Amino acid sequence: MASLNLSPASFDFTLYRGDTFPLTINLKTAAGATYTLASPATNWIPKMNIETSDNTPVYNGVITSTPSSDDGTKILVTNTSTLDLYLGTSITKYLIPGVTYYYDIQVSNTTISPNQLVTLLKGTITVEGDVTQ
Repeated sequence: MASLNLSPASFDFTLYRGDTFPLTINLKTAAGATYTLASPATNWIPKMNIETSDNTPVYNGVITSTPSSDDGTKILVTNTSTLDLYLGTSITKYLIPGVTYYYDIQVSNTTISPNQLVTLLKGTITVEGDVTQ
């Protein structure tokens, strides 16, 4: 069973404004062993928030295996140890180069008693300007 005291990993990344950004997240313990959420993977609902340093929300919401928009933005809980994140163009095209954005990714499972919410990953997003639009 997933621990409610799991410390989120930190990961800062750079993306190009307007591009689709894929990221595979392999869950690991502090010692480097594979971390496993309680099964089945389909019971874990991922959520991602992106905001600016003054706490202005840029993106808040559940991203599920069904894309939330035409651009393919989604997080798949591939199995109980892997998440696949795809940030689509409808999010990345509005990110401003030179602004530091902060994000976190959580998963929740309401089928476990007590209900569980686990923050898996947090960090910053740096945006590079695009030339072709």
